[in-house]
Amino acid sequence: MERIIEFFSKYKEYILFSISVLIFLLLSFLLFYYFRSNINILENKIKDKPVVETKKDEDKKELFAVDIKGEVKKPGVYFLEKGKRVIDVVKKAGGFTKNANSFVNNLSMNVTDEMVIVIYSKSEIDDYVNTKEKEKQITQKCKTEIIKNDSCINTTEDKTSDNSSSKTDSSSVSDNKDKEDNSNKMISINTATKEELMTLPGIGESKALAILEYRKSKQFETIEEIKEVSGIGDSLFEKIKDFITT
Repeated sequence: MERIIEFFSKYKEYILFSISVLIFLLLSFLLFYYFRSNINILENKIKDKPVVETKKDEDKKELFAVDIKGEVKKPGVYFLEKGKRVIDVVKKAGGFTKNANSFVNNLSMNVTDEMVIVIYSKSEIDDYVNTKEKEKQITQKCKTEIIKNDSCINTTEDKTSDNSSSKTDSSSVSDNKDKEDNSNKMISINTATKEELMTLPGIGESKALAILEYRKSKQFETIEEIKEVSGIGDSLFEKIKDFITT
């Protein structure tokens, strides 16, 4: 033990220096290990960062081609990123002109690829609104509870067409009614009165009197003999032959 104490006292400075060196080396190793692990973490983060930025760059490269026409200062095709709206396209095109009217445009709509945007002028919008209003009014005038007149165009023509159509309809209805009555009741050309004869198609007062005059001298034996009456030819006979009898 005395030798150890003697040795330590003799080489005390060397021993303390060696211990200090060992402690320093140990601390240096620990610090190096600590910083080395942090450096690896930083390196991994740096390696990962370009990947994230690349994805963002890819998203930015997804561009939509949009064609804008009409009342903008710089019409043409513009490329915009995904998520942009119609108003962004208008801004890229220099904004609206003084004559523009965006009444029919949805400026908040998301743009899509190959989208076409048309900005109309004030006069075009006014014409559009007026045309739709006129169409609405005309459609309402052309509708009735019974019939819809698809040819209705304007008020003057409507009145004329309505009057003519009503006359045509009434005349056709009366003709059809006469024919139905005649088909249901055959007219005897030998015994019919003037009024009954006048119900036949194409037989007026003069022809009815001519038939009455003819049969004063001779009775009709066949219906074809009525053609011997003055004013009754083949064409008129064809019209009345199905409604007469002797």
